[in-house]
Amino acid sequence: MPQANHKVTLCYIFPLGEDLRTLFQCASCRFVAFYYVPYFAGLTVVHHVTVFTVTFGFFFWLTQSLATEVTNRLTDRVEDQVNRPERTALCEVFGWERLRVLEWVLWGVMLAMSGVWLAVDGSVGLALMLVGCITVGIGYSRGPRLSRSRAFAFLMINMVFGGSFFVGWMAGNPTSESEAWGQMESFFPLLAVVGLFILVLSGIKDITDEVGDREVGYRSPFVEIISGRAEAMPWVLALAPSLTTALFVATGLLPLRLALIILFAPVSLAIVTAAGRAERIGDQLIVREAFYNYWLLYSSTALLAFTPSWGLPVVTVGAWALWLGATYFLHWGDGLTRADLRRLRWLLSGAGQRGMPTSLTDAGAGQ
Repeated sequence: MPQANHKVTLCYIFPLGEDLRTLFQCASCRFVAFYYVPYFAGLTVVHHVTVFTVTFGFFFWLTQSLATEVTNRLTDRVEDQVNRPERTALCEVFGWERLRVLEWVLWGVMLAMSGVWLAVDGSVGLALMLVGCITVGIGYSRGPRLSRSRAFAFLMINMVFGGSFFVGWMAGNPTSESEAWGQMESFFPLLAVVGLFILVLSGIKDITDEVGDREVGYRSPFVEIISGRAEAMPWVLALAPSLTTALFVATGLLPLRLALIILFAPVSLAIVTAAGRAERIGDQLIVREAFYNYWLLYSSTALLAFTPSWGLPVVTVGAWALWLGATYFLHWGDGLTRADLRRLRWLLSGAGQRGMPTSLTDAGAGQ
C-alpha cells in the first residue's frame, strides 16, 4: 500500500495504468451516466448540441462525478470501513494521501473547466449553475455535510438529475428563445415527478449501510419506513411517482406521452418490496444494485418521452453501454449475475430467505 509520506509528483497525482483503474473503481466512475443523459437532454431543448458541448460536457461531468466521489470517500472513511470494506480496500491500495491530493486537483480542474466553459458559452445563468455544481459537490460531504442531513440529503442527490439538465439548458443561453422557455415550464412538472421518484426510492441505497451509519449517528428515513409496522407504506412509496405523473398528464401539465412512465409502477412496488424483505447483506447488495439500474432506466425513459430527438436515444444507448461496461470492469463491486436475478425473484415471491442456498445470498452485487 502506498505510504502517506510519498513525494508528490505529476506521476503521483495523475496515476496511469493499474492505478487509474483502481481510482475509477473506488471513485465509482460509472455514475457519470446519471449526469450526462439529463445534461444532453437539456442541450436538445435549446438546440445547442455541438461538438464542444457534447465532448467537453462529458469530461466536465466525469470530473464532477470523480471529484464528488473522492471527497465522499475521504469524509466517510469511518462508516465505509464497515459498510464498504471492498471499496475501502481499493482506497487503501490507491493511497489515502494520494486521494487527498487528488481531491484538490479534481476540484481545481472543475474550476478551470468552468472558466473555459464560461469563455465559450458565457451567461449569468450558466455561471450560477457551474458554481452550484461545485458547491453542492463539495458540500455534500464537507462543510455542512449535507449527505448526513435528513432534510437535504435526498435533495442534493436529486441535483444529479435536475441540476445536470439545467446546466445543459443554460449552456444554450435560452433567454431569447420563447420555445425553450415554454419547454422549461413543462420540465418543472417532470422534475417534480422524477424528483419524487428519487426522494422516495433512493433510500434503497441505504439498506446496506445501517451498521456503519449508526456509528456516525445517522439513520436513513427509508430504512425506518420499511422497518416499521405500516404495511401500506411500500405501496405509498412505490406508487407516489406514478400517481403524480397521472395527475400531471390529466391536467395537461405533462404531455400525454409521459404517461409511459406510469407503467413503471409495478417495478417500483417490486423493488421496494424486495428492499423490505432483504435481511442478509448479500440480498441487500443485490436489491441495491437492481435499484441503481432501475433508477437509470426510469430517468432516461422519462427524458426520452419528454424531449424526443434524434440525438438523445443515441446518447442514452451510449450511457447504458458506459454504465454496464464500467459496472463490470471499472467498479469496486460486481454487476448483477444470473444467480443474483434468481435471488431477486425469490425475494419477490414472498418466500424471503427460506430454502435458498447461502451461497446465493452471501455473494452478490455491490455498489
